[in-house]
Amino acid sequence: MAENTFTKPTPGETLDGAIQIFEWELGGIPVEFAWLYVGSQLGGSEYAARQVGAATVTSIGHLPTDGSAVFVRLWYRTGGQWLFFDERYIAASSSSLPFIVEPTPGATLAGRNQTFSWDFDGGAVDSSWLYVGSSTGGSDIVATPTGTSTSTTISGLPTDGRTVHTRLYFKIGGAWYYVDDTFVAAMVPRPTRDELTRELQGLVGVTQDGIVGPNTRAALNRNWLGRVDGFDPSFAERFTNGPDVVRWVQRRINTRTGSELDLDGQYGPSTESAVADELGKSGVVAAESFVALLDP
Repeated sequence: MAENTFTKPTPGETLDGAIQIFEWELGGIPVEFAWLYVGSQLGGSEYAARQVGAATVTSIGHLPTDGSAVFVRLWYRTGGQWLFFDERYIAASSSSLPFIVEPTPGATLAGRNQTFSWDFDGGAVDSSWLYVGSSTGGSDIVATPTGTSTSTTISGLPTDGRTVHTRLYFKIGGAWYYVDDTFVAAMVPRPTRDELTRELQGLVGVTQDGIVGPNTRAALNRNWLGRVDGFDPSFAERFTNGPDVVRWVQRRINTRTGSELDLDGQYGPSTESAVADELGKSGVVAAESFVALLDP
């Protein structure tokens, strides 16, 4: 009968890092249940006490990385009797954890959109998620699956100078771990409603007084924030989406939502969908849509 032993890592070896996959074999013994203990002393379990059932592999995290001795004990039940065997390892001298490389942790983000890149540091990662939030471990800004990729672009980030927290979850050997980092949100001055109103009034050719009065509403209605496809030609000639006005709308949507609409001045399907999503309306709403977009 084969010896009860750990097959990965080889007993006596130095561990990979703060996370280690352990595999073992029990010489064909029918195992009913098993636990894996990991500690700093023989039989200790301060690093881990993992219930593994009848499995022969598991992943353990939060291991020391100071070169100290690490003791591993596998308890297993067979024939109603609990037995165990021990092995000794050497802790790694580095953590070997995934880490974000772009932007540098602690740095100020680029703006509402930011590409995050990370390095798995040679680890065999099965899957991952990136959380971005306003507090440690939070995901109020975004929680996005990233698989085995090492980069993703996040939109809709705050631009008020607050602390932004990231948590990169990663799965190794069937177990989930995470690493946390913090960044500083970009500081982008927000235009006032008065500034936005005067800008829009200039585009539609009325007095730039910052007041949305009858003349301004009439001018906005003539620009018609909506699709004119299917209407009769005379309507389309009288009510058009002026390219400069549409570009203003596209910029406002991008600023408010972190979208990346092309500033092409065309009120096509993408812009129409973005406006409907942001304002909670569909179809043609003319001046009221413009007025809603004046809110900073």
